[in-house]
Amino acid sequence: MLRPALTFALLSWLLGCELEHLSRGTGGEGGQGQATVGTTGAAGQTSAGGMTGTGGAGAAGGVGGMGGMGGTSPCAGGMSSYRDVVLCDAPIGYWRLGDNGNVAVDEIQTHNGQYNGGIVQQVPGGIAGDPDQAAEFPGNNALITFGDVFDLTGEISLEAWIKPDLVDSTYRYVISKVQQNNQEGFGLYIHQTMGITFVVIGANVFVSSSATQYTLGEWHHVVGTWNGSTARLYLDGVAQTPLLVPVTLIDNAEPFRIGAFDSTGGAGFDGVIDEVAIYDHALEEPRIIAHHQAGL
Repeated sequence: MLRPALTFALLSWLLGCELEHLSRGTGGEGGQGQATVGTTGAAGQTSAGGMTGTGGAGAAGGVGGMGGMGGTSPCAGGMSSYRDVVLCDAPIGYWRLGDNGNVAVDEIQTHNGQYNGGIVQQVPGGIAGDPDQAAEFPGNNALITFGDVFDLTGEISLEAWIKPDLVDSTYRYVISKVQQNNQEGFGLYIHQTMGITFVVIGANVFVSSSATQYTLGEWHHVVGTWNGSTARLYLDGVAQTPLLVPVTLIDNAEPFRIGAFDSTGGAGFDGVIDEVAIYDHALEEPRIIAHHQAGL
């Protein structure tokens, strides 16, 4: 018979081995993130009556954590469709825009929208191999409205696939929750000088990130992220020059809109819009790249 002290020591050793095995998990160690200093932001451009911001350096990359029990993140791979890839990143609103009727169906089933004006439905969409269709906007007096929702004051991401047919001196909005006086809100627009632009506005301070290398009549994947201090646009999975200017987003009473700046359809987008999503967090670059690749 084993002595009590020896029995206790043996059991402790066996328990320690098991805990060590479990702590290793099947996921292994997470890779170490590359610590890099972000590109210095260019001087902010005045947009729609806004103020000019000042560029700043991006934050350094973080360090990858340890792989825990159970393996990798559920969003790391294995998604069967573009829709699955988007939903895995927990949007708070997601509209595929393949509707046939007056209702823009939210895949989250919380915020359906209302089609208004001469929007042409069920045109070919932007996702390769996906039968879901898209909506074509005529440029004026047409939009999808949602009421006063998505009153975000912290982090935010906006996402869409767009095929612009017209660019001119009008700030033509893809997504807008911007006040009429341009003092508060956020949005995505296209402009002949500014290009495709993601903008956040707090207390009349504009922070934006833009891309000018796009092609009319072709599909582009556009994502704008705001982490509380830095606005960054991604065009077709490629990060554009960020702008670092801390501002505070203010809850405003404007309706959330797709396809136009205001509720009458003014400053409307001219072209096709598909797969619109909004998030209450800043999407990380690897996830944005994964979204873009899933649509090709």
